Amino acid sequence: MSKALKIVRGASGPDAAIAALARSKCQNVTDIPRLGRWFAVWVGVEPQAAIPAVSDRLASLEAAAATELAMHMAVALFGGDRFDGPVARSAFLQPRPLRLLYELLHQYIRRTEDINRAGSGVYSPGLRDHAQDARDSILDRLRDQPGKEALLALRDLVTSQPGREWLSGMVRGKAEREGDIEPFGPQELVYLGEHFERRPGSARQLGDTARLRLYQLKEAAEAKRSLDPSVRDIANTAAVRKLVQGRLAEQSDNAYSLSTATGPRSPLVLTGVGYLASQPLVAVTSEDVPGTTWIDALDRGNSSRRGVLGVVHMARSKRWRLPWSRQPTLEESVAAAQAQWAAREGEVPTLDDVEVIGINLTAIPPAAGKKELADHFFETLRWFWRTTPQKVGAWMIAAAVAALTGIVPALFDTASEKYLDLQLNLEETAPWIGWILLVLGLAIFFFGVANERNDR
Repeated sequence: MSKALKIVRGASGPDAAIAALARSKCQNVTDIPRLGRWFAVWVGVEPQAAIPAVSDRLASLEAAAATELAMHMAVALFGGDRFDGPVARSAFLQPRPLRLLYELLHQYIRRTEDINRAGSGVYSPGLRDHAQDARDSILDRLRDQPGKEALLALRDLVTSQPGREWLSGMVRGKAEREGDIEPFGPQELVYLGEHFERRPGSARQLGDTARLRLYQLKEAAEAKRSLDPSVRDIANTAAVRKLVQGRLAEQSDNAYSLSTATGPRSPLVLTGVGYLASQPLVAVTSEDVPGTTWIDALDRGNSSRRGVLGVVHMARSKRWRLPWSRQPTLEESVAAAQAQWAAREGEVPTLDDVEVIGINLTAIPPAAGKKELADHFFETLRWFWRTTPQKVGAWMIAAAVAALTGIVPALFDTASEKYLDLQLNLEETAPWIGWILLVLGLAIFFFGVANERNDR
């Protein structure tokens, strides 16, 4: 039977047909060794359905029969010296199914009952020897798989297996090993000495280059202030994307090509030249962060498993705002983006990390001469438009005082009668208007004070 199942495993038959056959066999077969092999075949093509099914079957058996079934399934999944390889396909060799299998096998192939052959002389390994080796090999597979998903699976095993300190060491070693930079070759060292950066040659290095480009843009905007003063005219997401795209293209050195979709929230995509790699990069304004679904854009087609988000704070804005609303600061927008990633990190196992880089364009000094005068003019207009409730209330109170004292209505009456030959009689209605403006002005003023206090 094992030989026949190995032929099926290597054949071109669809997984769905094998899953349907294995599911039927698992419901009808009662012989424990044969049942273990059929469960292994099912797990190999449809782990998300097969693992809960085998867990229910094991729970329904007596202890000895459950242990025997778990051992036969483990050996059929991972192979052994005597059985010459597994009979299952490889759909279960992903972090989550491996974690579930380890917990299941650890429950029925208990470590306290393991056979210790050390110092016992020559022996022929049996089913128990192969089964406990298969159970323990799951940890090696998780350790050797790159990426965050395998690391999280190992971390979950540490939580569910208390008292096993060496598991914590395995998790820590995996994280340290994958966090190290890739080694430099001789030509890469020469390039590093000439350009003070690494020329990307892999997916991971391309992700590092995308981050470096945004940090270089941040330095040019905030520290060196070497960007053209025209960047202060940037006022929407399209202009921000154009700025970032121009910097990426200018500094590519033919190490990557650049493409972009037409949507306003589509990422800029860096594609490796001469190596297979794709790195999305999203650039948004500080105003767009709360309503932008940027995590999915960073995850799509990302071969480096690292996300790069640039949050750009503009000197101007074309977005209409209510008079009493305020624009979020760069620090608030960066913190909001980091909070969004922290909330969804567990849902995106294909992204190891996301770097949020804030870029402040308001640090760029304006151009001198007419440009500076125009900036002051438009800034004054924006000040009047984006006024605060305290200012509105103060203006209304001042108008009310002017109406109640009768000075302004008298001037208007005199001017209209002298120059327009009109009798307005504002002095009669001015007190009523003054009291109404005074009450409304005081209410709006104190509302603004309370709102500002809550913001602080």
